[in-house]
This record gives sequence, structure tokens and C-alpha cells, in this order.
Amino acid sequence: MLLGLKLWSTNRHYVEPARDLFAQRIYDYIELFVVPGSQDNCAMWEGLDIPFLLHAPHEMAGCNLACADAAGKNRELIAHVAFYHARLSPKYTILHPGMDGEIGETIRQLTGLRSLYPQIFESALIENIPRVGLGGEHGVGASPEEIRRIMDETGVGLCLDIGHALCYAAADRREPLAVLDEFYQLTPQILHISDGTLGATSDSHLHLGEGSYPLAEIFARMACTPEMISIETGKSDPEKLDDFISDTRTLREWLHV
Repeated sequence: MLLGLKLWSTNRHYVEPARDLFAQRIYDYIELFVVPGSQDNCAMWEGLDIPFLLHAPHEMAGCNLACADAAGKNRELIAHVAFYHARLSPKYTILHPGMDGEIGETIRQLTGLRSLYPQIFESALIENIPRVGLGGEHGVGASPEEIRRIMDETGVGLCLDIGHALCYAAADRREPLAVLDEFYQLTPQILHISDGTLGATSDSHLHLGEGSYPLAEIFARMACTPEMISIETGKSDPEKLDDFISDTRTLREWLHV
């Protein structure tokens, strides 16, 4: 099981710390969020010679696959992802299903994007999102049932965000561990992990052990073995990744790796 460092394509200040920690084998890959318009930064990431995953822009970056009116803009933004994809050859590319729209529209747009960018969709993953957005939006692709439908009708795999699943369970008043068990049945290739407040409908990306998510129990009863786990906790220092190091140690203790 490989552990990943989540960064944004504009995080120039973390390039050298990321290089150093990879050399120390603190982590195994970088999951890079593609910030629109950041193509000039691609060369510095390419120069690291580190394995990558890509995360496509999501609703907060202007890409909303559930909204028909956003289809043109979405195609433009995925073109930025295709630029990074050609340079970094990522193992997977992760997309959000969208907000305040329809799941059928998400499926329609994913199908169209597959035709435009087949190289991305050879290994594309959909990520489950919270039912309630940070601004009160309605999340499309929050439940295991919705994610299963997207997977079945588009052929994408799954990036299971543990925090998002727990937020969904709180919003729809479902038993949280039972919801996770349903997601595990979809055999996610990747997990996103952070801590948070159990019962809250939005995630807070706390460091591991700082919240009330029963993460040790969650990992102990995990009914699948994902290839990769990306740590999505906050970073307090603009020049160092010491808090990320601490989170990797905690996670390895829980996973016994």
C-alpha cells in the first residue's frame, strides 16, 4: 500500500521539501491538484522524477460536471489536466462528479470527455463528495448508490474519500461505518484520508488523531486493500512538510506498515 502527498500545481514552495521527503521514503507518490492556468509550473514537477496522480479541477476551481451550462468550461479545464497528463504520465486521474445538478448530466459529460481525452480516461477515477457543499450546495455523487451508477455507466474507477463519506452519512442520517462498508464493496483504487468531526456534514481536513473520526477502527475493518492512500491534511508551514511527516507516521501505525 502506497502513501501519497497531496499538493497543488501552484505549490512551488513545496517542491524541494517534497523532493527531500521522497528521497527519505517518507511517501511514495504525489497527488497533484491541477490548478487552471498553471501549465508553466509543470516543468518543475516533471523535474522531480516522482510518481504522480492527478486531481482534476473541481467545483471550487470552476469545473462542475453535474451542470449542463458548465459543459464548455469543463472541457477547457480538462484540457489543462490533459497537458499535465502528457508530461507527468500519472497512474490515475481523479474527478469530482459535481454540485447542484443531475447525476445523468455527470454521466453524459464524463462520456463525452472520454471521447475527447481517451488517454485520461484509461485510468480515470470518480471521487465521492459530501452531500452538502461548503456553501450549502447539493452534492451529486455522494452516496454509494450514486457512485455505483456513475462507475457502471462510464467505466471509471473509484477514489474513496473517507471524510466525504462520513459527511454524507451525517447529512443523510445513515450509519457511518455501514456507509463505508458499502463504498468498500465498490473496490476503490485510492483512499483520501484526513480527520474531522464525526457527525458534521462538511470535512475539515484535520491532522490524523486531531478529530473524532474513528480512523483506526475504520482501517481495522476495511474490507478491501486500496493501492494508494493520499493524505489530505492541512499544512501549517509554507516551507516545510513536518506536519505531513507526523501524519504519515500515525497512518503507518494504524495500517501496521
